[in-house]
Parts: sequence; C-alpha cells; structure tokens
Amino acid sequence: MLHRTSFSSDIHYEWLPCASPSAPTLVMIHGAGLNSSFWFSVVPLLQARCSLLLYDLRGHGRSQDAPDTFTPDDHLLDLQRLLDRLGIRQAAFIGHEFGALLAARFAQLKPSVVDRLILISPPPAFPLSAAEEEYEGRLALAETSGMPALGERMARKLTVKHTESAVRRRITQAFVRCGASGYARWIRQILNPDGPCWDPPGKPVLLLSGEYDELCTPSAAGIMHALWDTSLFLVVPGAASLLFVDQPIYTADWIEYFMRRPKGELSVRPAAQREVQRLLRLVIRQDAAPQMSKPLLQVRCLGTFEVRLNGKLVEESWNTRHAKSLLIYLIFHPAAGREELCERLFPEVEHSKAMRNLRVYLSHFAKLLEMPAGKDPVLHVERDLIRLNGRIQCDLEDYLTDLQRAHDTHEPEDKYALCRNLLERLKGKIIPGSYDPFSLSLREQVEHGWEQLCLWAADYCLQDKQELEAAPFLQSALLYCPSDELPFYDRLITLYQRRGMQRELRKWTRKRDAALKRLPE
Repeated sequence: MLHRTSFSSDIHYEWLPCASPSAPTLVMIHGAGLNSSFWFSVVPLLQARCSLLLYDLRGHGRSQDAPDTFTPDDHLLDLQRLLDRLGIRQAAFIGHEFGALLAARFAQLKPSVVDRLILISPPPAFPLSAAEEEYEGRLALAETSGMPALGERMARKLTVKHTESAVRRRITQAFVRCGASGYARWIRQILNPDGPCWDPPGKPVLLLSGEYDELCTPSAAGIMHALWDTSLFLVVPGAASLLFVDQPIYTADWIEYFMRRPKGELSVRPAAQREVQRLLRLVIRQDAAPQMSKPLLQVRCLGTFEVRLNGKLVEESWNTRHAKSLLIYLIFHPAAGREELCERLFPEVEHSKAMRNLRVYLSHFAKLLEMPAGKDPVLHVERDLIRLNGRIQCDLEDYLTDLQRAHDTHEPEDKYALCRNLLERLKGKIIPGSYDPFSLSLREQVEHGWEQLCLWAADYCLQDKQELEAAPFLQSALLYCPSDELPFYDRLITLYQRRGMQRELRKWTRKRDAALKRLPE
C-alpha cells in the first residue's frame, strides 16, 4: 500500500490488523539502509497478538527518495501523517538501530501516542570512539567502493545468517536501493554533535541486544538499561544486530511478554539496582564528560597513512621533519623524554646533533596538530617530556592488540573468527612511508604475527575441507614477505590440487619452483 504525503513523495506501508479488536498496535521502524521486509520473519509470530504497521522510511525499500534537506524530524512527520491516515491514536513502537532512535524521538515529541518502546540494537547512548570509527568507515567504503560493497560488509555485521546467499543478497540490495547519499545523511545525523541524542524516554522500554552485535553491543545496551528507570533488558543468544532475523521465535516471545506486562511493574527497581544507577550516573558525569571534551586524534596506519583531528583530515607535511615517526612513537608511548626519542628514532645521528634537530622536528610536529585558540593542545612539549593529550585512536594499535588476542585464543572456532576479522582489516602496506627503527619494528611485529596466524587459519580450513577459504590467508601472508615462503606455496598447491583448478595449480607451482631456485645451495 502507498500513502501519499504533502511532500509529494510516496511512503510504502503495510497495515496488518489483528482479528481481535482489543489487540494492541505495534508500529515497526526498520534501520538505515534496510527496509520493512526484514520484519517479515517475526510478523507471522506477532500477527495473532497485535495489529502491525510496517513501512519503508523515505529513501528506502518501495518508498520514494527524500530531498537533500530531509531531517529525522521530517521522518517523524511522515510517521505522524501515516498514523493519522490510519486512525491510530496510540501504539507500541519497535525500532531497529537508527529506527530505534526515531522511535525514541517520537516518544519525546508525541508522548500520548507512544504507549511503550521496543528498541533493538540501539546505537550507544554515549559517545564511543569505536562507533565513530565504524560509521566513518561505512561512509568511506560507500564512497570508494560503492553501496554493493557496503551491503556485503553490512550483511556480515548485521546477521549470523550472512552465509546464506538469499539473506546476504537481500541486505545488499536494500543498501543499494538506499544509495550512498541517502545513507550518508543518516550517518551524519548520528555523528553530528547537535544531532539526535538519547534521553530517558519516560516510557516502558524493552532493550534487545544480540550476543554477537559488534557495534550496539550488549554492554552498551546494558548501560542504557541501568540509566533508564523503566526498562527491561535482554541479550538474545546466537544473534547479531538483526536479532529478529537470526532468532525470530525468541524475539517474538519477548516482545509478546513485554506487551502484556503491566507498566507499573517496570517502575519498581531493587535497592541494589537503584544504587548501581546512581553510581553509574556519577561516573559518567565526573569522568566521561571531561574525557569526551578532549581532542580526538584518529590515525590510520594500515593500507594508507591518514590523520584526523576532531574528524578533520590533517593532510600536509607528515613526510617532513620526521613528523610521522614522532606521531607513531608517541601513540605507543604517550609520554616520552627527548633523549628517548633521539635514541629510538635517530640512533645513527650523533647525540648532540639529534637533540638540536629534535627541537626543529617538534616545532613542525606541534603546528600540524595545532588546535583553535582556547582549546586544549594535542601535543604538550615540556622541558624534559613530550606528551600527547586527548583521545587517541590508531588502527595499528588496535590491530596489534587483536593479533595477540588471536594468538592467545585456544578455542578453534573463536580463533578462526578472529583471523577472519584480521584478514579483512589488513589491506596494503603497514605504516607506508615510515622507515625509522621503531616503525620498522612495529611492521615486523605485525608481519611475523600474521604469518603464523595465516598458516594456522589455512590448516584449519584445509582440515575442514574449506579449501578456498584458506587461499586468502595464504595469499595475504605472501604479500608481506614471510621468512619462509615454501609452506605457503605448498598449501596453495595442495588446495588447488584438491579443487582440480589446474590454472591456479600451475601458477603457484611455478612460484614455488622459483622460490626453490633462490635458496642458497
């Protein structure tokens, strides 16, 4: 069904009334990049209990595109007009990810219309640098590789059923339909400090989070539950963000339980829970706010070198006067002495000359990270100590942490999942254009650790008869010049022999033979 609004744009919706006249109404709002059809997995389970209203947000599914000036409040106006058309005076609202934000915002604007809220995988209610990095990464992928590539990536993140081709195809097609510019508008609203934010909704709330949700994590949803007075919280096992796709029966049962539960019961909290709430609010006021006021320094070292200061790209002069080397060292050593810097970065230079040069290098480095007047500086240059001040994010630092975690993990399935994640993140050169001793040691640390994990992951795939899954690991390791290439060539030859892929078999056999000829006699 199509509902025409005063914006001269069609909104696709489906109204599924329940046979029982006393049944409550449930309005279902999908997430950004998706569409209302993803609710179909739970619709048959809820239809006997509720009247259901599903609709495609403007720019999604079968609804028409939104103008460039469209805002989240315009989406809410669309929703209100749709409710008016159908004569819905009060309903429960369920939203997934960004749809959860819209549902909560609508509850603030129209409290008499919203009876209760069900928020599935809601974006974190407080600033998280990891969330900012994830959203920026989505925008970058959409811009550089297109929406099909973003859709494929999001399928892997949104559902544990991403290995099913039909599910993966539906998600990819939904993101392609949304388009890069439309999706970017949603993301920018979240990243915008003046954009939508979470406040306690003042309504009964059911918070649902998938066990494997990487962004809207159970821990983040748990903090929201602790801060809100009238909420229930459940972690859905064996599910990611699209938990109603991954575990429809489990999800529908909890929705039905929440819809039947009297509102007053949610207001009664045990004394211990109230004390936890007070302590958590105190911690957030005293610690999180000052921390989030510090400058945000984001540094990419994998595949390309890029520096952003409070989201703004710092493009110039990183290859001049050892600025890149200083930055990388200080990321891993946020406070360092002048002599330490000279010894670790310029060991071949005579000490007194290195100390004189360092003054010039630091002056140039400080200008690159200069903040507006009145703002805390990112770089503190003191007599004996050089310090970075602020929230520092570095993909290389995170990668090394996860690399070690993969090495320390003994459960094969968990270890392999970590290896898959590491494989996706390691693309291109490591700290390109940096050749000081410390950067070279970091590069060697990544290459050596990755070489070992690639051999393990390839053997895991070969033993599980997933030969083609092993190839990307082996080929990735060979890009980084392993100390011994032959074990990688041997495994590639084995897997292509098993698969009967003669062309690839000849290619890797030639490479192995060439490597054997290079060996000293």
